[in-house]
Amino acid sequence: MQAQDSHAQFKADAVTLFAHAVQRRNVIVTGTEAGQSQNGAAVEAAASAQGFWSWVHGSGEWCAFDKSWATHVDHGWVGVIPAGYGHAARGICWVTLQPKDTATPRISVGSMHFLTSKSSEQEPNANSQLQAAALKFAQDKGKSGLVFLNADTNMSDQSRNVWGTSQIVTAWDELGKWPGTIETGARNTIDVISRYGSATRFTAARRYTDADVPLYTDHQLIEATAALV
Repeated sequence: MQAQDSHAQFKADAVTLFAHAVQRRNVIVTGTEAGQSQNGAAVEAAASAQGFWSWVHGSGEWCAFDKSWATHVDHGWVGVIPAGYGHAARGICWVTLQPKDTATPRISVGSMHFLTSKSSEQEPNANSQLQAAALKFAQDKGKSGLVFLNADTNMSDQSRNVWGTSQIVTAWDELGKWPGTIETGARNTIDVISRYGSATRFTAARRYTDADVPLYTDHQLIEATAALV
């Protein structure tokens, strides 16, 4: 999503995203930049209309899942960086769910937004702190199930390890393809869907252009499929 969009644009994108999720049978959806209360409410309304549980943290990160596929176990926020130069508070918005198919383990999913390069100039250690918090979160939640972490990393996944650890693997790195995920400026692969540990592998991933899924946001929708090993 894009915080600078009008509320009408943001609401339209939320409706489009969850309608697309149902059409594609996506069971978990995450995003960022829904910090304004009316925009957070738009995400929750669009999710509910399509049968999804959702939760939006005040910093803008959000998580949702299909209630016909899983049940809610717990959710929360791991605060890492307080609000600062040009950004809201940063951390991990997460949900833990139990798929109704008991052959699938419990799953925890986190949504994150790293600092931009401009903000990082003022807070040079912030993104490394977010990386460390992501790994700790994954290790903690990984004791009782599968873990996935999705993020706008504001870093090129093709040219560097955006998580700072080999224990968290992006779908792009696993599959060896790095499509641009932003419409303006350098077309870097800065948006990622990632897994922790070796219990799962990504089997497919793609980036949707506006020709596929028309959105007002400057980022493009990404999707990945993972399977148990």
